[in-house]
Amino acid sequence: MNRKEIIDQYFDRIDTLSDENRIALRRSCGKMINELDAYTLSMFYRYIPDFVVNNSLNKWLLATCIHCLWNNNEKSQGEVDRLSVEDALKFYRAENNSNISESFEKRIHNLLDTPWDEYGFMADKYLKIVKMLRQKGYAIDGRCILEDLLFWDSDSRIVQRRWAKTLNSNYKEEE
Repeated sequence: MNRKEIIDQYFDRIDTLSDENRIALRRSCGKMINELDAYTLSMFYRYIPDFVVNNSLNKWLLATCIHCLWNNNEKSQGEVDRLSVEDALKFYRAENNSNISESFEKRIHNLLDTPWDEYGFMADKYLKIVKMLRQKGYAIDGRCILEDLLFWDSDSRIVQRRWAKTLNSNYKEEE
């Protein structure tokens, strides 16, 4: 199995969690592994694939907890399936005639400049962006979050470059 299939299989299993387990993960959103209570920690380890190494556990945890912020079948506005953060930003910009508030755009830029850390600083910034998108009616897919987080600190900064291109693509159309 390749990485994408493993991630899909993992989130398919997360989607079968009981409401009690989903609530436990939802309440742990933004916490790091060392901050989890025993119940949530043991439940998380029950589902996490064996090959996941310690330095990426917090990324898997954040993606899982964010995924659980929505109910299993909850969709974005307009009955669109769950989206990546990048796609949600694109739709939000398009629906608002390319106008994203200056403070929201600044939060996104600050996030793009922040490296992943094991203390939760970047996770907190990421979570704030996701919660703002949730308030706008977008449902975010944990699979896409995990893919972004796993490549966040790559030398090529591929995730940040994609997001920056998405954020600024409408400016080219307006000129």
